[in-house]
Amino acid sequence: MTSKMWRLLALLACACVMPVFAQVPQSQPYQYCNTLDSGSLPRCVKTLGEIPANYEAFARGFLGAPGICWDGAGVQHVPALRVVLDSYRAATQFDSGGQFIHYETSCSGAAWLASRDPDFYRASLCPNGLAWNEATQACEIELHEILLPYAWSPPPPECEVCKGNPIYPLRGVKREVVDTGLAMGNTTLQFTFDSSDKIPKVWTTPPSGPTGKVQRYGKLGSLLWFSNLHRQVSLGTRSAGTAPSLPNPTVFDRGNGISRTMTSTATTPPTAEPGNADRFIALAGGGYVYNDSTSNVQETYTSTGRLTAMAWTDGTQVNLSYDGAGLLTQASDNRGHSLNFAYTAGPEGSTRMSTITDANGQVTTLGFDAQNNLASVTWHNGTTKTLLYERADLGWALTGVSDERGVRYATFGYDTEGRAISTEHAGGVDKYAVSYAVPPSIRVTEQREGLYVARTYDWILPQGIVMTEPSGQVTNWSALSLNGKNYFSSQTQPAGAGSLQSSRSQAYDANGNIASRDDFNGKRSCYLNDLTRNLKVAQVTGLNQGQDCTAVTTTNATLPAGALKTSTQWHPDWSLPIKVAEPGQITISV
Repeated sequence: MTSKMWRLLALLACACVMPVFAQVPQSQPYQYCNTLDSGSLPRCVKTLGEIPANYEAFARGFLGAPGICWDGAGVQHVPALRVVLDSYRAATQFDSGGQFIHYETSCSGAAWLASRDPDFYRASLCPNGLAWNEATQACEIELHEILLPYAWSPPPPECEVCKGNPIYPLRGVKREVVDTGLAMGNTTLQFTFDSSDKIPKVWTTPPSGPTGKVQRYGKLGSLLWFSNLHRQVSLGTRSAGTAPSLPNPTVFDRGNGISRTMTSTATTPPTAEPGNADRFIALAGGGYVYNDSTSNVQETYTSTGRLTAMAWTDGTQVNLSYDGAGLLTQASDNRGHSLNFAYTAGPEGSTRMSTITDANGQVTTLGFDAQNNLASVTWHNGTTKTLLYERADLGWALTGVSDERGVRYATFGYDTEGRAISTEHAGGVDKYAVSYAVPPSIRVTEQREGLYVARTYDWILPQGIVMTEPSGQVTNWSALSLNGKNYFSSQTQPAGAGSLQSSRSQAYDANGNIASRDDFNGKRSCYLNDLTRNLKVAQVTGLNQGQDCTAVTTTNATLPAGALKTSTQWHPDWSLPIKVAEPGQITISV
């Protein structure tokens, strides 16, 4: 066994009613966990992958039949009962205190689960107020974590460039959208896979301390899957005067793997990060309104951050209902659509979505694999989309998709650390592959005040990016860092077939909006953006490379021959153009 696995501390002699415990080190505190009847799981349970190195376990007898194993046929087996704590990874549950234990039995050289629970457990724990720190291998004061997940808020697609069935080479991220086709408001129910959370982390300083239990599972099994109707807001509710030097973030889970973060102080409302024009407003009667500037939807949240309504600018509305446990049970719109959600128990006391029933009673069913990954979506007509996870070393990694005919149409590749590095369709069609001299990673920076620690997650630039296109052509990319995000900077392609080596590039304003773009033909386009709302108000095309953009984007600027200018005025509240002036044409929208 490795140092990360439990050590076997007691062997149960099958003929003994009262087995003897091994000597217990007295340097660590312990908690006792008892089972009250033969039909229940232990109350202190968790999967092996979560067990810190300081945990130790004991077992004593089995209720009603000490030292007896039972196989699936109900046959008793007496020999060689033992506790095996390094291989069994069943789905188990937390007790009320969030502690855990884990066991397996082995009889005659083969493994069976015992039909009855051990009646006595003991696990080493840190005292109240302390938590185990893997880095120092010691019980330390448990800190309150303040999360600033800027790395989960990528640049707009035109600023970072995706390839094929999309991978994002500047981040090493794979994204996949499963559209159920179930209409709701101005959208459909969609599930999104996003691998950002698995990108390797680089800490600027060693973690200052443990921050307690970490959530491992979500409503779609793995935390890498998201539902666009299961949005929520994590409110920054730290008491006034508590750790005043640290930011107080409000984090918006957008239901597609993207999170937006706003920070506030005791005297200022939540302020969006650069490049984000969304607004978050507290309502006088309680609750909040969030205006999404990208999709032009207004969302209403309770005072605890639960989404209750969505409204679009065309009058379309969606209302959402929840049960007493806080689970979304129904979504309905003013067009006659409704979706009812049902859930089943998942690992470690989690709850995952199992079925969606539409207004016509048609049921869509979700399936999960042994590692709690979303593995299939089956529609009411029996067709199924299958999601594949084939890397034994990366059990979470989505490696392929089979369509409703059962035909595999997509394959995705990852490096050994979990970055997405290739994508292709059946037969190698549309294959893109990326390599790096230095791959992208996520930087974690800490600020600490007292028992509070703020952890900021942002991106570290990749270096030496080489992209292989479906044609076999190899291009070299470069990127730049802006506001903690990786932006596409330039692409160079080699000479060939009578053409010279050429390149294209992009430059940005302070908020990360595109300010200029040079294409492979040596032409430049310039853009002027409203930095308050991050909306394009002017663009000029047909320029020569080297043209100063400030000289041509201002009002009434004189343009070079062949250049064309378009100006746009926007609705005061929404990202909707109300007046567009183009060469020879003005369009007004009301």
